[in-house]
Amino acid sequence: MYRIKVCGIKTEQELDIVCRNRIYGVSAVGFITGARYETPDEISPEKAGYFLSKLPHDLLGVIVTHLNDFQGIEKLLKNVLGSYKACSSRSLSAIALQLQDCVSAGDIKKIKTFYPPVFIVKAVHIPEGDVSDTELRDIVHLAGEYAESADLILLDSKTESRIGGTGKVHNWEISRIVVESLKPFPVVLAGGLNPENVEDAVFSVRPFGVDANSGLKDGSGFKNEKKVRDFFIKAARALAEVDRNEEGDSC
Repeated sequence: MYRIKVCGIKTEQELDIVCRNRIYGVSAVGFITGARYETPDEISPEKAGYFLSKLPHDLLGVIVTHLNDFQGIEKLLKNVLGSYKACSSRSLSAIALQLQDCVSAGDIKKIKTFYPPVFIVKAVHIPEGDVSDTELRDIVHLAGEYAESADLILLDSKTESRIGGTGKVHNWEISRIVVESLKPFPVVLAGGLNPENVEDAVFSVRPFGVDANSGLKDGSGFKNEKKVRDFFIKAARALAEVDRNEEGDSC
C-alpha cells in the first residue's frame, strides 16, 4: 500500500531525486513499461528491473503498463523480475503492478495467484469535463467491480487518445463520489497533480493517496527536485490533515 507516488521515473538521476527526498513522505515509485502509445517516460522491462534493484527498502516499486491480457502481463513481469534478480542478491519482498487498460477480473486473480508478492493497482479513468448521471453510475460501478479483485484503485484522467499520463486535471467532484462510494477501500488520485494544486485536490477528493508525474517536471522534461520535494511535503501534510478530520468525525 502506498499514499504518495511519483510515476514515470526514467533515469538514475530522477530516481536519486526521489530517494533523497523520500523523508518528506513519498512511499512509491512508478516505472512505465509496456505502453500502448508513445510516451517519453517509457522504459524497457529490463531497465525497470534494474531500477527496482536500486530502491531502498522503504520505497515500493510500481510497474505501470497498458498491457491487458494475462499472457502479455506475465511475460512483462518475468522480464522485469529476471532483470531484478540479475542485478540484486536480495529477495524482492513486494512489487506493485499498475494496470492502466481494461483487464478482466479473472486475469487479475490469475496474476495474484501466480505472483503472490505482486500488489495490484487498477486504474479507473475519468473523462474530461462533466459526465451524465448514467456515465457517473457506470464509473462508480466499474470502480466497485475492480475493487473486488484489485488491492487499490487509482483514478486518472483520460482523453480521446490517452488513458493516463495526460498531465490534465479532471473533474474532482467525480473522483470524490467514487472515493465515497468505495470507502474504506483505498483510492489514489492522479491526473495533472503538482505542488500548486495537490493540497486542494486532497481536500476536495479526500483520497487515500496521490500520484504525480508530469507536474513534477521542469522544461527539460525531467523531474525537478524542488517540485518533487514540495509535492511530497504538501501532499503529506494535506493527507495527514484529512486523516485527522476523518478521525474526529468518527468520534
